[in-house]
Amino acid sequence: MLNDEQTKKYIDLLINYEGNPNWLNNFHQYRKSLIPNKIYRYRTISSYNLKALKRNYIWLNSPEKFNDVYDCILNIDSRVLLLYNILNNHLYKDTPFNKQEIEMLLQAEGQIKTGKMTVEGFISYLKQDDNHILHEKLTTSPVFKSYKDIYDCLKQFDLVSEPYSRIFVKCKLACFSETYDNILMWSHYAKYNKGFCIEYDTSKCREVTKNLYPVLYVSEPTFCPKLMNDYADGKADISISQTLFSTIKFKDWQYEKEWRLFGGEQSIKMPALPTCIYLGANIKQYDQKKLCKIADKLDIPVKKMKVIEGQYKLVADNIS
Repeated sequence: MLNDEQTKKYIDLLINYEGNPNWLNNFHQYRKSLIPNKIYRYRTISSYNLKALKRNYIWLNSPEKFNDVYDCILNIDSRVLLLYNILNNHLYKDTPFNKQEIEMLLQAEGQIKTGKMTVEGFISYLKQDDNHILHEKLTTSPVFKSYKDIYDCLKQFDLVSEPYSRIFVKCKLACFSETYDNILMWSHYAKYNKGFCIEYDTSKCREVTKNLYPVLYVSEPTFCPKLMNDYADGKADISISQTLFSTIKFKDWQYEKEWRLFGGEQSIKMPALPTCIYLGANIKQYDQKKLCKIADKLDIPVKKMKVIEGQYKLVADNIS
């Protein structure tokens, strides 16, 4: 899982594509340097998953089926983006506003629209210590001649937010983790420890890892209006937007330590066999026999997760 510094560098490399002929190479070189030696795929027991294991391929899914309602969507406040575009693309190109300053203006705009903020109140709001940079940008530009001009402009803006709709990034992907012994992962994705987990050695799957990307865990959605605007206008490579917006999740999901494999087909044939199969601590005996039989035919080692008394820990034990 990427730390805060790595996440920042990763996003900066990804979105700084304009005027940089080497951006794509720089980005992929850094992405490849982050790929872990092993990745793991938690599975439930089903004919669907057992068949995939036998034939050594991986199913890809569309994000609409995922359990996170924010997964793979263009998650941005439409009012922030609209005011950002109006000000920065037309009125204040030389002294653009950042997201925080746009949100400050929207806070005032809401008060003005409801009649709770007069011109005098708006002036006092701008002159607060926390708003001094916003105040300076608004008053040193020749765009407006007075505070009332700014006030009237905000009052007249049509910034009514449209009903929220989940706009999914179009993609197909498979999910992996950096760990095989996470208690929550076994509970959530392997049917309460009754399923199994497949281990892959990334050094033996170089062709596949070309399309393997880390999930970034953040406290708030990444604000990148230029990328969104360029994507909508067809100026940015679609893969940039897909990569960014389909690999960002809220920080509460960071226990998953997730990596995502993207592809254009329904399934991907793996270039190398799994290096181990881990069985859940609560797996049924007949399911264990099925998996051991498959592993024996493919010559893949099998281990079983074991609950450790007096600890919150799962360890892999050889099957006797």
